[in-house]
Amino acid sequence: QHLAQIQDAAASLLFAENPLTAAQLVRMAPPCLRGVVVVDHRSVLPQPDEEGRRSLDLDELRDQSSLPIHALDEILTGHNLPAEVQRTLEERGDRLVPESHASIVYTSGTDGEPKGVLLTHGNFLFEVGALEQVFALGPDDEQLLFLPMAHVFARILEMAQLQSGYLTTFSEGSSHIFEELPEIEPTFFGAVPRFFEQFHARVLRSLSHQGLGKAAALRAVEIGMDVARRRRQGEPIPLALHLQHRILDHLFLEKLRGAFGRRLRFAFSGGAPLASSLAEWLFGLGVPLREGYGLTETTSATHVNLPGRPVPGQVGPPIPGVEVRISREQEILLRGPNVFVGYWNRPEETRRVIDEEGWFHTGDEGVMEDGHLRVVGRKKELLVTSGGHKVAPQPIEAALEQSQWIQKAVLLGEGRPFVTALLSLREETTREWARSNDYPEELDALAHSSELRAVLRAEIDALNTGLAPYEKIRDFIILEAPLTAQDGDLTPTGQLRRDHIYRRFHGQIESLYRNT
Repeated sequence: QHLAQIQDAAASLLFAENPLTAAQLVRMAPPCLRGVVVVDHRSVLPQPDEEGRRSLDLDELRDQSSLPIHALDEILTGHNLPAEVQRTLEERGDRLVPESHASIVYTSGTDGEPKGVLLTHGNFLFEVGALEQVFALGPDDEQLLFLPMAHVFARILEMAQLQSGYLTTFSEGSSHIFEELPEIEPTFFGAVPRFFEQFHARVLRSLSHQGLGKAAALRAVEIGMDVARRRRQGEPIPLALHLQHRILDHLFLEKLRGAFGRRLRFAFSGGAPLASSLAEWLFGLGVPLREGYGLTETTSATHVNLPGRPVPGQVGPPIPGVEVRISREQEILLRGPNVFVGYWNRPEETRRVIDEEGWFHTGDEGVMEDGHLRVVGRKKELLVTSGGHKVAPQPIEAALEQSQWIQKAVLLGEGRPFVTALLSLREETTREWARSNDYPEELDALAHSSELRAVLRAEIDALNTGLAPYEKIRDFIILEAPLTAQDGDLTPTGQLRRDHIYRRFHGQIESLYRNT
């Protein structure tokens, strides 16, 4: 996929972390590639190569490569750069205007093949300025950045630092985030809903070991949710409830939200819908959550919840300078300085999504509620049952993924008489359960455990009570392994690649409907 994107963009220069990565790029180099820039001068090989070497140096790579290999530090200092190259760089910088093309960012491919989104310098400058204003960012702020840099919002958060002057600490990786947060104590961070689902599961797992303390902590969360709901609706808080909340907040909630450190001004959730029930739970803990909405095609955020009284499920009003309209078909239309130029090398697809008046047709369905946007789901992802009922899968999947047992949920039902689901297990929780119940810890074995299936059935039945009859999940299959980006099931930001999943698990899906 990366090679296809390099060829599609006709990239002439690639950046590599170290000589080893650069060597891999050189081996698969398409004809358009004219050079590689390397960040580190030396890399250690995972195992000895044919010549018995355990490391690869930049100079060795240069001797082996038919392509020019540049060191980033040499470029930044002008070292070894011919005078005409230096002159060309300066001239190009002088010619830049807001309309100049800045970047081709490839979509995650949830609707099929990834498309190159052409963004301008003006797109990025507008978005950086708008988010600086919306979030009131300044030199006293510090962010922990752990979103993948393939995510356009991560790039905005990195660029905004240059204007706002805040400090950015880069995470070592997804497996380190929950250790880094209390250590770094950022004033803000951006995340996808998957992160908050993992936090929810960690809290429930930790409480399960606390005996009598579990009931008290859960009661504290309930009180916190009640207080947050009353504040949001402008209702008075009775004195007894206020005092009870203050005591329980000090004893329990303060410690739970302490996982994010003590300086947190806001935590931003975007990239996919966050389950309303999970947002309520976070508000109950006292987490200063800000939800938002945007796409790669809009240079990230177009809507952000205002601080104060955010409503779970709403993603706020449009950011300053952005216009929003809901079509007759309930599609969200957007217009503003952050809307992209078009899809790279795809003029027909560009004309399909940007109309003559400059409105970008997002493909998402939504409604406006008192000036605030609520996203229903992707138009293409809506399930239409054989009875003609339309089911938005994302909110139901998000609710399922709040479970401490479920890693990912995939709702099924297109053209079928009822809704079913594929479920993948959270490894840590289920392995812990297996050890406690003398079961084998392998996920492929646990997927067939009748006892574990009964646990998941109970959770689904509880969720079904709040769903319309045609939305209720009638049956499900537990998958034998997690859904991963490596296997093509998920995008880099954790969104489902539905078409791939449907093909991969076709047999299991058919078995759910075989007797209907």
